[in-house]
This record gives sequence, C-alpha cells and structure tokens, in this order.
Amino acid sequence: MKKSIILSTLLFSLIFSTTSFARWTNIIRSHEGTTFYLDVLRIAKNDRYVYFWELIDYLSPRENGILSHTVFAQGDCKLIRKKTVSFSSYTQPMGAGNGIPYDPKNSNWMEPSPGSAMETMVKSACELAR
Repeated sequence: MKKSIILSTLLFSLIFSTTSFARWTNIIRSHEGTTFYLDVLRIAKNDRYVYFWELIDYLSPRENGILSHTVFAQGDCKLIRKKTVSFSSYTQPMGAGNGIPYDPKNSNWMEPSPGSAMETMVKSACELAR
C-alpha cells in the first residue's frame, strides 16, 4: 500500500512538472537535424517500466509552426518499447513558450526500429533509471 502511494506521488510530480525544472541531456541527433533530449532528473522506474520526459527539437518548423515537443512516456525495459502518456507541442525551440497539450487516451505500445531515436531514448532511460 505504502509503495503504491509513493509511486503515485512520484508519477504525479513527473506528469505535472514543467520544462523549466528539467535537465535536458542530448541523447541523439538525427540526420535531418532533429535533436532528442532526455530529462535525466525526472526518470522513475517501477519493475520493468520506466517513466521519463523527452524533448524533441526540430531544426525547422513542422506543420502549424511547431518547433518542439515534450513527451511524457512509459518505457518497457524488457521489450524495449514505448507508450506516450502525454505530450505538448511548442512553436518555440526547446519546449519554450506556451505548450499545446495533448493527452492520448489509452495510447498503444510502439515498437521502435533497431537503431532508431525511439529505441535509443527508451534504452537510455532504462539505463539511467538503474
């Protein structure tokens, strides 16, 4: 019972934290110039699952002028897959400005391609959570 209360409190603080309290660490940069960051201060592990924040920063604007996204994700350290819990889109780099939040209800697990940015992010979060 006490363990579930502690985990719930930790997850609540992870979900509702802002990017201003993050310590973004560059994990990978794609050949298109997209940079993927992991917040090394807000990683939590529960059994085989890891919960983490990632920031995706684009070199040039995407549709609707989006320059960055912050993603709160659940990673499966055993099967190396990811589920998006929530994310926000930003018209400024590095998650700056007012975010446009999105809460995907019952998101499905995504299985990353070998060597992909997603695989690298999940593996990095799992390693740092140990």
